Amino acid sequence: FLPALIVEVCGCALGISPTPAPIPSPTPTFDGICPSIPHDGCSVCGQGECITKPDSIFEFPGQPSVRCGDLQDAGELGHVPLDECTFLAALIVDVCGCTPGVSSTLTPAPAPTTGPTTGPTAGPTAGPTKGPT
Repeated sequence: FLPALIVEVCGCALGISPTPAPIPSPTPTFDGICPSIPHDGCSVCGQGECITKPDSIFEFPGQPSVRCGDLQDAGELGHVPLDECTFLAALIVDVCGCTPGVSSTLTPAPAPTTGPTTGPTAGPTAGPTKGPT
């Protein structure tokens, strides 16, 4: 599964020595918002979780190494079969920094409340009484 994923997502060919990659810029701090996942995609960290270490490298014996960010992108794009997404979550939780987050999908605003009442409330009593009753 992963070799085909690497070739498809990264556009690399197996057996060819990679060229040195530029040094990546610092990764932004995780803001608690997970990317929106389309219906045919998945979060490789599991439902409601997302990676916090996109530049970390996930390695699995017999498979090529892959950046956590690339793995998450592949899941979102539907390149990772849905049944394998749940399997991956247990393998990458530590190295990719999987953590619960809030979906970036906006939730609809609640319906507005009803308007004000149409008439005024009853007025005060006619006046004070003269002495005790």
